Amino acid sequence: MKRIFLLFGLSILALSIPLVLVAGNADQDSLSIKRIEDLIRTGRAISIANPDSSLLLAREAKAIAIKANYGAGLSEAYVLAAIGHRGKRDYEKAEMLYDSAILVATKLPAPLQQERVPRIMLTKAFMINLIGDQLKATDLYFEIIKYAETYGLPQQAGEGYYRIADIYRLQRDGEKALEYFLKARPFFEEVNNRGWLFYTDDMIYHSYDLLGDTQRGVEGLISLFDEYPDVLNAIESARTWNNIGRMFLRIEAYDSAELYLL
Repeated sequence: MKRIFLLFGLSILALSIPLVLVAGNADQDSLSIKRIEDLIRTGRAISIANPDSSLLLAREAKAIAIKANYGAGLSEAYVLAAIGHRGKRDYEKAEMLYDSAILVATKLPAPLQQERVPRIMLTKAFMINLIGDQLKATDLYFEIIKYAETYGLPQQAGEGYYRIADIYRLQRDGEKALEYFLKARPFFEEVNNRGWLFYTDDMIYHSYDLLGDTQRGVEGLISLFDEYPDVLNAIESARTWNNIGRMFLRIEAYDSAELYLL
């Protein structure tokens, strides 16, 4: 019951605020926006080490945003508060604050709305997945995909499919993981996001390994070095070498495994 009243109160507050920056003192408005941005930036930087302090900054940012009728700032203040409660492991409160941030973001002008809404939804779904509710997270990822496809947002649609695939991968369902990684890939191709393409291809080859086709997985991972020289930094190269070596061990190609694991 407490959750219902709190969510209702947050929703009424969000609905009652004009979600545009109203005409007024331009200099004062600029100062308010700058102050909110500084608070959000600082709050995010300290949220893991000091969630209580980040919550105080979120409250200050929220108060300034309400006074300035600045919807974008209010949405970000709710997100910062959600991050603070995540740091305190109060996931129920964090989820409600993400919902409030999404509600406010849906009332922003179209370009901002279409940037903010799926981003906040992805962050919320990621948290829900981390605390172990994969079914609820999957449902939310499908909502993100629907939103992204409705508004022509290929990057966000791709991320939704990728996250669903990764849930199946961690459940060791290679068939479903491969299906959704393959669905994600064309969206990243559309926006030529080389980083996400690399990670998706990497996971596709891991999915083949899960399905028992380790040789195909190995060959695919080796091909990444030629396909993504612009993406593979030292850390990613080392990780990929290690993964190749582990796959070689599974098919008992010990000489090759030793080469890559070194």
